[in-house]
Amino acid sequence: MSETGTSPFHVGTIAIIGPGLIGGAIAWACVHKKLCDYLTICDVNEDAWPILKKAFEGKTSPTLNYQVDLDHAVMNADLVFLCVPIDQMLNVATTISGSLKAEAVVTDVGSVKGPVVSALTPLLKERWIGGHPMAGREKGGFDPVASPTLFEGKTILLTPTTETTPETISRVTSFWKSVGGIVENLNAEEHDRRTAQISHLPHLAAAALAAIVDDESLHAAGPGFRDTTRIAAGPAAMWREILLANRTEVGGILDTLIVELQKARQALQNGDADTLQALLEKANDTRRKLE
Repeated sequence: MSETGTSPFHVGTIAIIGPGLIGGAIAWACVHKKLCDYLTICDVNEDAWPILKKAFEGKTSPTLNYQVDLDHAVMNADLVFLCVPIDQMLNVATTISGSLKAEAVVTDVGSVKGPVVSALTPLLKERWIGGHPMAGREKGGFDPVASPTLFEGKTILLTPTTETTPETISRVTSFWKSVGGIVENLNAEEHDRRTAQISHLPHLAAAALAAIVDDESLHAAGPGFRDTTRIAAGPAAMWREILLANRTEVGGILDTLIVELQKARQALQNGDADTLQALLEKANDTRRKLE
């Protein structure tokens, strides 16, 4: 079930841990839409601070607080966003769990939900809900140009569990609707099945295609190759962890892709125009559904 439209949202304090592309865009929304009174941005390496401070220069509301200490970052937060790599999620959640106030709600933006929900639900219980904005670009890092419209009209997948309270669901849903997102609730298993098909396998396929092209051919590459392989420019370490975290679902849909490619190869070898035509027409029809 999806929920659309904007929604009034305001809380006292929001904390963002990890101000990369998604975390930075959340910060941008908090500042420019005035979604909170206080905004704490936590970056343990301080890498994002110069560009963030420049982007928010002159903004007096909400009050901005830059932190390197995880415990201090979440101490007064009403809503906490975990915007860190999947392999760091449990350690961060464990660190902050004892510093959260009783009514705080915690969510994340990771693109794999099964292992994250399994690890964080016993720790954070009813105050926790997994989240995944289906938004972004191929390169990481805060982007003040992309941030203003990054979530507009984008699907936001939330994965409540049986322990998640209505208040937790409502607070996170209201936030995402306030920034233009279209919210859909589903379980973690279904989330990972879908994202394996529409996000994780496409990245792996783009990476494989980019990896086999020689320099002479690459020199002549036109827009078709650039469009097809654009996402292969994503951070390798981040995508390694995503693919490994969802390896069961990715492996299954990869097997399906291999079968289709084997059919295409057999059709090429046999000069089977009908089979190739059927494959290309089916692909054409599917792609048009996105327009």
